[in-house]
Parts: sequence; structure tokens; C-alpha cells
Amino acid sequence: MGTIQYMLIIVGVIVVGLAVSVSVTIFGTNMKQSNTDALINDCMRLASKAQTYYSKPSYLAGGNHSFADITISDCGWKSATNQNGTYEFTEIGSASFKIVANGNESNRVVVLVLPDSVALLSTE
Repeated sequence: MGTIQYMLIIVGVIVVGLAVSVSVTIFGTNMKQSNTDALINDCMRLASKAQTYYSKPSYLAGGNHSFADITISDCGWKSATNQNGTYEFTEIGSASFKIVANGNESNRVVVLVLPDSVALLSTE
């Protein structure tokens, strides 16, 4: 083989190496964003169930217009962990609380739950 063929092989290997490197980086970024989206979706599901709990009277296993004693199991979840991450209720008061979700991709979502609204406070 001549010098030109060796040069073409070397250039081809470099191009393929760069393509693989870029695709791995893009895949990692998309994986983290996908996990963040899944955490937000789970938080919104929990918030919706929590608002239902808030409005139910205590004799129907509700909060009787209070979040004070709410737990993850009150929202229909058996565990605070799923395939997307781990969820925790914090700063629980009678009129609001926060859901903190820690994802599998080192990301975090914080949602504020009120009786009639939900606010996404942060995503990291």
C-alpha cells in the first residue's frame, strides 16, 4: 500500500473516533434531560394526588383541608423510590409542602405544592 492509502486509513480512524466521542456526549446529555423530565412528571403526579388528599375529609382518609400529616403512601405510592429516582416530602405545613426528587443522573427537582396550584421551584 502507498502513503495515500495509509493517510486515508488514519483520517478515517480519526473521523470515526470523533463521531463516537460526540455521540457518547450527546447521549449522556439526553439521558440526564430525560431523567429530569421523568422526575418532573412524577412530582406532578404526586402533587395531584396530594391535592386530592388535601380536599378529602379525614373520615375518607384525607387531610381535611391540611397537608400537615401527608406521606408518600397517602398519594398512592408504596415506596418513595422508583426507576427515576427518590422522592421526599419536605417543609410540610398545613397549606403547603415541597417535593424534592433526586434522580438517577445526579439531578434534582423541587416542586412546591399548594391546595390549588403547583410550582416548579428548581431543576438541577
